[in-house]
Amino acid sequence: MVYFQTGTHREAENGFITLDESLNEWANSLKNTETAMQRWYELMEEYSQRDLTYKQDRLSAISGLARDVSERLTLEYVAGLWASDLQKGLLWTTMAEDDEDKIPLTQRLAELTSIDAFMAPSWSWVSYSHGILWSLPGLDLSSSHVSLLPSCELISAITTPHGLDSFGRIKAGHLKIRGKFIQLPSPKIYLASKSQSRLLTIRTAKPDRDIATVELDFRFDHHITYEGFITPLPLRDTPLEGLSLLMTSKLDEKTVGGLILLPTGVESEFRRVGIVISNPRGMRAFDELETHKIRIV
Repeated sequence: MVYFQTGTHREAENGFITLDESLNEWANSLKNTETAMQRWYELMEEYSQRDLTYKQDRLSAISGLARDVSERLTLEYVAGLWASDLQKGLLWTTMAEDDEDKIPLTQRLAELTSIDAFMAPSWSWVSYSHGILWSLPGLDLSSSHVSLLPSCELISAITTPHGLDSFGRIKAGHLKIRGKFIQLPSPKIYLASKSQSRLLTIRTAKPDRDIATVELDFRFDHHITYEGFITPLPLRDTPLEGLSLLMTSKLDEKTVGGLILLPTGVESEFRRVGIVISNPRGMRAFDELETHKIRIV
């Protein structure tokens, strides 16, 4: 196991060593919340690539560091993220360079629904069993100022500890969020794939153009037949039926971001399965969506 703890010296199974001095130096450099969040994301990106014998121990391994940051800056900790910075923390993505490096959808859903192997709710990076990043081509979220969209309200972020340690392993967790929401496909927008690059995009029907890029946490279990340069992806009667968007974050003056969601079968309840990042033409289209309150597990 990898331990990130202040006041201790542990050696990990994969040879990675965390020194007291380096951790204390890192903790002492936390002069404000913005700097603390940036450093947290950088460290968690590195940590997510480490091999643990038991994936369920991911939160336990960083509990000491999380407690230290929480106490120093009076921040609320939720499953590897910080409640005051969820507008950025929720927008993690996989390190996979292409779809073949991602885990299949069936495996992803099995990880999220397993009681014995539960790691974290779907909205937390801890729930993904491989390396993650807070960056996209041309956009490093870890060092960017990201704000909550005026249309989005984070109502609550709740986790249930597995034991006595509120910073350690958990057995459940959920978010309640109100924001701009839509189920795909709709008469206005739909999910499409460009056959040459296999890039997934969100497109408007009128005019027919790209308004956002999609990054999924998984690869498709089934083969997609490309009928042309741009192929609308059929979702009905597939494991992706009910795929939806929730817009949460303003990344800069021309870009907004949000979550790709799948319904759990419970009314207004979803699991995160990816993120969506708009292009400059997409901001207005997303702003016109209706507002809904949902629960993400």
